[in-house]
Formats: sequence, structure tokens, C-alpha cells
Amino acid sequence: MTVTGCAAAGFAPSFAHRSLDFHTTMALVGAGLGVALVPRLAQAVVPPGAVVRPLAAPAPARHVFAATRAGAERRPTVAAVLDALVSCGSG
Repeated sequence: MTVTGCAAAGFAPSFAHRSLDFHTTMALVGAGLGVALVPRLAQAVVPPGAVVRPLAAPAPARHVFAATRAGAERRPTVAAVLDALVSCGSG
């Protein structure tokens, strides 16, 4: 997503660090070691030194899918999780 967004803005990013963990990524940003795109769910705890800023439109989007065993979506606990995922996506 970062490479695509930067390309759309007309430049190629330079990567000094890579992490698949958003908390680690946010800690690197907080330590002054770069900038990063992080999803809303990863912004619950912003480390000292980091600041979260929304992107200008059009903001990047991701699509989340849930897979369940056939019929399991009718179980109250599974239905509650699926409902929560839907409500998170509408914000």
C-alpha cells in the first residue's frame, strides 16, 4: 500500500526498516526512524514521539473477509464477531 500510494503521488519511497508488526512500526516512527501507513486498528496505542495524521482523500482502503464453518455464523458468539467486523467497517 505504501509503494502504491507513493507512486500515485509521484515518488518512490526509500525503506530503511521493515516490519510486519504495526506496534513495532509505530515504535520505529516514535523513535524518529521514519514514517509509516498504519490502519486505524493499529492506532489504539500511539507510542511517545509518534503522531497519527489522517491521509487526504482518497484514503487507502482494505477489505477484510471472515470465513466460518458452514452454519457457524448462526452461533451467537460467531454472529457477534461478524457484527463487530461489519460495524468497524462502517466507520
